[in-house]
Amino acid sequence: MELSANDIGERALVKARVIYPGEAVSAGMGLQVFNELNGLLESWSLSNLMIVADVLEHFDLVAGTSEYTYGAGGTFDSARPISIRDECFIRSGNMDRRVPLVTLDVYRSRMDKSVQGEVRMMAYNPEYPLGKVFLWHTPFSTNPIYIRASKVIDKFASRTTAVGLEPGYARAIIANLAVEICPNFGKKVSSELAYVAKESMGVIKSTNSVPIKPRRASELAAMTGRGSRGNILTGPY
Repeated sequence: MELSANDIGERALVKARVIYPGEAVSAGMGLQVFNELNGLLESWSLSNLMIVADVLEHFDLVAGTSEYTYGAGGTFDSARPISIRDECFIRSGNMDRRVPLVTLDVYRSRMDKSVQGEVRMMAYNPEYPLGKVFLWHTPFSTNPIYIRASKVIDKFASRTTAVGLEPGYARAIIANLAVEICPNFGKKVSSELAYVAKESMGVIKSTNSVPIKPRRASELAAMTGRGSRGNILTGPY
């Protein structure tokens, strides 16, 4: 489910019975709820309650460069992803060309990493503190690459940026945000709302009791040609 902070705030206001469905939210009210939302997420992150969201981002490529760091302060300067979805593409003018996501083993099998051309595959290594993105062929243009990344978020950067929340997260965030904002608007937390907030958070905690593992990318052996393993010394790994 893809929602922005504004979407979440509006739903929380309805659930808290501050506004009716479809009623306009004033700028002041929206900002107040946005701040409460980020405070809630920050509090959850401190208690190791990870909120995972899918975000579509884009970054300009560097001609002649096949390796990029991904994280705060990296070449792709954004929060470090847990994993990357196999939904990436390069945009050239009005045309989008898909870039399949492969495992590191498939990337390593491409012996000559210096060949420039159209990017035919990408691999991701979720190193810490910066992840690493590898492209093959090495890009010859500065066209932007669009990446759908799964990240742990502790706050929304803006009120309008949309993120794709994992199943169960939207319900928990909206219900608990509604509980948080009730006193701000002179509303009493109903027993039904209190139950949903507690129960939905319990589901998330139960889910997060199992460590998150990066998703396994498609092998694409048939698409990429030879399945044999190349000399690993000819590449970065």
